Amino acid sequence: MSTLSSAADASGGRDPDVLSSISGRRAIVVATIGNALEWFDFTVYSFFAVVIARLYFPASNPAISLLATWATFGVGFLTRPLGGIIIGAISDKVGRKSALTLTISLMAVGIAFIAFTPTYQTIGIAAPILILVGRLIQGFSAGGEVGCATAFLVEYAPPNRRGYFGSYQMVAQAISTLFGSLMGAVLTRGLSPDQLMSWGWRVPFVLGLLIAPVGLYLRTKLAESPVFVEKSSKNELSATPIRDTATKHWMQVAAGFGLTVFGTVGTYIFLLYMPTHATRVLHMPLTDGLVSAACGAFCYLVSCPLSGALSDRIGRKKLMMTALVLSLFTAIPFFRY
Repeated sequence: MSTLSSAADASGGRDPDVLSSISGRRAIVVATIGNALEWFDFTVYSFFAVVIARLYFPASNPAISLLATWATFGVGFLTRPLGGIIIGAISDKVGRKSALTLTISLMAVGIAFIAFTPTYQTIGIAAPILILVGRLIQGFSAGGEVGCATAFLVEYAPPNRRGYFGSYQMVAQAISTLFGSLMGAVLTRGLSPDQLMSWGWRVPFVLGLLIAPVGLYLRTKLAESPVFVEKSSKNELSATPIRDTATKHWMQVAAGFGLTVFGTVGTYIFLLYMPTHATRVLHMPLTDGLVSAACGAFCYLVSCPLSGALSDRIGRKKLMMTALVLSLFTAIPFFRY
């Protein structure tokens, strides 16, 4: 986002105690809650991949069926860059608040496709196609959500606490993963296999759809980012944010891609894929895999703000390099033993 790229300059002259106000704290809380609701809708699909594979991607080989299900999960990542670019441009032109309201509205549409689409046995090939459409919409929404929510949080933060407040974008994802995995564990433990297959797996999706209006209402009550308001009042908003970002900030964009890859891969492998790995490879009950994902999400939830605060003290680069090295030495033993 071109506005975010100069957020440091725009916010440097602001009162560093802005977040001590009730409105500033409320904006951070509301943004995090809305972000968590949105990511709950996006990630819960992964926890029921084994069930969805049987209902929507039937095949003689269970492995092929599961691969088709995860491929459908993956297509959401194809539209995430597009969503990030388009909704990010909207955010830079009309404001973070409007963009964040749009993302949660789109996510509700995507989850409705998944929550109410009949199975393959009922409507045939139309079933996986509708699931695919839902995932594409969700991916587009999630792509816009990441940039807009991060920009909003960072632009509300004092200059010396951007790491801490920016970390709440990841805290929101950890919250969604924690609640999604716990809900999956409760359903798989409390329902019979037939009940889980017939209607139980839809419960988290319907719940996500029901709470979407709550997130939408909260976001309509957000106060706009002070950085955006300041730039708008000075007529410093870019009329062509996509072009300006591509031509003036391409090095920062390339660096952002590289910095994001490591964290994204780790999150989706260790937290979202783990229940499927535990079930299919380790032959553990699905409930155990979901509980392990919940434990990982809790650790994630606690470590994100601590790491964000630490990055404000010692710098981002040292912390990221330490995490990368630790992951390189622990990833293989975790999956081997």
